[in-house]
Amino acid sequence: MDKLRFAVRKFDPFERALEKCWVAYQELYPSDMEIEFVPLDLEELTAAFFENQGLHNGDWDIVHINTDWIARAYDTKGLANLDLMLDQYPPEERGVCMARKFTGFTTF
Repeated sequence: MDKLRFAVRKFDPFERALEKCWVAYQELYPSDMEIEFVPLDLEELTAAFFENQGLHNGDWDIVHINTDWIARAYDTKGLANLDLMLDQYPPEERGVCMARKFTGFTTF
């Protein structure tokens, strides 16, 4: 069975919201996929992403990144641009289910 590792900011409301999102997703799209939410405080996240190269080495499948770090993550080539993949394999109801503010992120 596959398991996604998701680095999240250690903050109870974030953790609860992400857990609820995962449960709702699994109700709509049942699968054997598991997810491991790994709550880390800001200093631990910084170390995990940058000092320990976690954005590059496969430690994390998904990250909950602080917006203040996006430029640094981009500069260190720690982000993947998913636009081409989304264009090639668009999610069902992409235009309906994804608000414009989430599809028009900052580009570098």
